[in-house]
Amino acid sequence: MPHLHFDILLIAFVVLLRHSTATQGVSISEVKPNVSPLSGGVEVFITGKEFGDSVKAEFSAQLGVLTLPLTFVINPDQTRTASFIAPRANQTLSAFGSWVRIVDGHAYSAPLSFYWEDPVVISSVFVTPSSGRTQYNVFGSGFYQGILCASPIHTPVAADVKSTTELVCFLANKGTVYELILIQKSGATVSYPLIKTTGTTGASPTSSTSSSTSSTSSTSTSSTASTTSSTSTGSTTGSGTTGVVTRYGSATHLYAWAGAADRTDPDYVAIIDVVPGSPTYKKVVGKAELPHDLAVNNEPHHMQFINNNTMLVAGGLFTQFTRPQSVFFWNVSNPVAPTFVKADIPQTSSAPDEFIAVPKGGFLVTLMGAMDGSSPGAIGEWDANLNMVGEWPPLAERPVGFNPHGISLDVDRDMLITTDFFDPRSSFVKSPPLLLRDTIRIWKPWSKRRISATVKIPEGQGMMDIKFLPHNTDGLAYTTNFGSQGMLIWAINTSNSQALPVFNVSSFYNCSQRDFMYHSPVPGGTKWVVTNSYSGLLILFDIADPVNPILIDSIVFGIATGIHSIDISDDSRYVGVSGYFLDEDDFGIIREDGDRCVHIAELTSVGLVKTDFSVNLDTDVPYPIRPHMIRFYNTRTTTRPT
Repeated sequence: MPHLHFDILLIAFVVLLRHSTATQGVSISEVKPNVSPLSGGVEVFITGKEFGDSVKAEFSAQLGVLTLPLTFVINPDQTRTASFIAPRANQTLSAFGSWVRIVDGHAYSAPLSFYWEDPVVISSVFVTPSSGRTQYNVFGSGFYQGILCASPIHTPVAADVKSTTELVCFLANKGTVYELILIQKSGATVSYPLIKTTGTTGASPTSSTSSSTSSTSSTSTSSTASTTSSTSTGSTTGSGTTGVVTRYGSATHLYAWAGAADRTDPDYVAIIDVVPGSPTYKKVVGKAELPHDLAVNNEPHHMQFINNNTMLVAGGLFTQFTRPQSVFFWNVSNPVAPTFVKADIPQTSSAPDEFIAVPKGGFLVTLMGAMDGSSPGAIGEWDANLNMVGEWPPLAERPVGFNPHGISLDVDRDMLITTDFFDPRSSFVKSPPLLLRDTIRIWKPWSKRRISATVKIPEGQGMMDIKFLPHNTDGLAYTTNFGSQGMLIWAINTSNSQALPVFNVSSFYNCSQRDFMYHSPVPGGTKWVVTNSYSGLLILFDIADPVNPILIDSIVFGIATGIHSIDISDDSRYVGVSGYFLDEDDFGIIREDGDRCVHIAELTSVGLVKTDFSVNLDTDVPYPIRPHMIRFYNTRTTTRPT
């Protein structure tokens, strides 16, 4: 974005947001059914709160056209249900931009997914077995890109759609397949019986009457659930294969959320094979993609697996300056071909940064900026149904300089802790000097969703990250700051709101003010790892004595390699890191690129060792991309660390 036009675009964005953001209070929680044939005509029942009998519906297939209700009732729990006739659509709509919302006077709700699909019909299936997998040529009608293939013993995989009447499914040989299943984007399924057909013997199917009736539609977040079973390290079923020997815990893939370096090509999550011995080891084998109108110039930042690793959520740090949608969701039941679910718009804040999964499902995310990218920001909360619960604290209670970035949750103690990093808008070329923050916020108890204490760090110059120490009786958390004494690790005591410097990293390494440290505990022990972005360091500590951590070892990737994000394998033996921090190019003052690589190191009993795993996303993909955040796709772990 040319910076000469920044102010004009920002004003236009704010005006657009005021007209496109849902009004708080009016909401919808359920749409039944959530799919219509292209011809329309289906009666759709919408349930929600805070609307009356004058309510109208707007469907994305006919933007700006308001549909009058057929019926309206107030339910016993005081929710309302209104019914509407779905309009026709000119084409299959099963991606972003496919929704319905309600309008009541000048108030309107956030949209919920609504799909237009004609039923898929299977007329015949021809089976061709081969070594390792079986090919299913499917003939019928209503086929389109995005349909998934499955069976009672196979997790869904993307179909190779040749035309509206032909597609091909490839399923691994893993047992007898009695039935082939096609899954539409809305979640509707159609099955076809394969009599006497087996993926191992390749016997041809006996002629039979085909099934041409879809099952009852359900949302795509629940209809493509994986049949992954728990496995020990050394084998996995999560990717639809058996007998695969994994190395990095139970991970079969590594996800890298990356932005196009030229800011004109699409951003995407690169999915990399991490199974040694695989013919595609260290290769990008899949993508989690965004719809065309959301795919460019997001500045991809952090991401997290949620809901027992069935969903992926990711954020675009600076999307608020080009479009309001900034929080993106994919169903990852098929790990190499995730399905885009939706994009959300925070109501009073922007600049999503760090995501953490919560045990009951859903997640929390730090939202660094206000709606215009300035201050204050908020903590966003979404539930297991991917609905936004709220932004905390309430807008009127947000303190000056509240720009949360780092976040950590102690579920057992009902405590949250966050760091303030910088005012996002102040990092742009025509803005005042960069406003770095020096504060830590303690939320105790977190269940009240209020800040209970603020801790100031002496000479604070942007408090980027913070993590609780596991099982610490004082509720200690580590953060880092560069000041006149160098790069200091601080222990924040949440029981008395005090900060204590516990380690000077500059005593061992030539750190820079351009360095920012990202922290991660190693689950199940007393080890702690950090990255130092500009200096290109991965450092391992022993924290058995948390106020006297001991430096064990380090790996030096090199100056300006941008080593930043961390993810630990689920056996606590490997650590993945990414080589990109933040480069605002010609519109900002932060210019911290990196080597644009993804690396994996081994955590041994005595230190850190580089492995053979290093993937260059500057050169090994069709166009250069910048990987900010990485995550192992684990087939065994069902919860993610907070």
